[in-house]
Amino acid sequence: MFERFTGPLAWLGEIWRRAGKATGRPFDPTRHWMIVTATEMLMETHQPCPAQGGEPLFDTERHETRLARPGELILIPRGYGLTLTEVMKVLSGELFPPGPLSPRRDRVARPAVTGEILNAIGEDFRRRSKYPARREEIIRSLHWARQQRTSGRVRWAGKRVRVRETATRTRNPGDEGHRGA
Repeated sequence: MFERFTGPLAWLGEIWRRAGKATGRPFDPTRHWMIVTATEMLMETHQPCPAQGGEPLFDTERHETRLARPGELILIPRGYGLTLTEVMKVLSGELFPPGPLSPRRDRVARPAVTGEILNAIGEDFRRRSKYPARREEIIRSLHWARQQRTSGRVRWAGKRVRVRETATRTRNPGDEGHRGA
């Protein structure tokens, strides 16, 4: 927008550029949904998929294993199977060492994922979202998405992602033990 100011209005372009983000601007949930879907994709260990027929399936009603019928949904191992901590490292831009990841402590199986693959995923996320996501933003986005998915009242109200609350305390004269934020 500020490129439009030329000639005698060129000074306005510099002021516009330095102004930053205006308060009260419309809410754009795209970034938050991007964080949520990336987190879910990276944490996913199994995915429903239609069976070809003849694959083993555990029947929860009969409590036994049987052969799946063609088209019946079964869970197949797919996804990266990362922990939330590992996902936060990927999305925040922390680099993983080259080579395969160590096994999960909870012994959930995951495919052979290397640090190079996760670094490439993190770089792609940062390129698409313009900047890395911080831990607090990821947690706020996941909480917001859970509310959006489970509560019609929240969806109709158009609830935004909770903003950070910054504690600003001023230092009082004579209060020697207090540190201001």
